[in-house]
Amino acid sequence: MVNDFHFEGFDEDEEKDQSRFHEKKKTKQEIYRELIHKSKKEKFHRQQAQMEAEAKVDELDNEFQNIIGMLVKK
Repeated sequence: MVNDFHFEGFDEDEEKDQSRFHEKKKTKQEIYRELIHKSKKEKFHRQQAQMEAEAKVDELDNEFQNIIGMLVKK
C-alpha cells in the first residue's frame, strides 16, 4: 500500500530540508563575522566601480579637450 501512494521526486526536497535542520546553528560571532566580511566586500566593489567611473570621466575629459583644441586651431 505504501508503494502505491509513494510519489517519486519528493525525496530530494525532503533530504534538503532535513540537511538544513541538522546544520549547526551559527553563533552571534560567526554571524557578525560574515556580516562584516560581506560589508567589506561590497564596499571594495563600490570603490572599484567608483575608481573605474572616475578613470572613464578623466579619459572623456582628455578626449574632449583634444577635440576642442582641434576645433580652435581651424
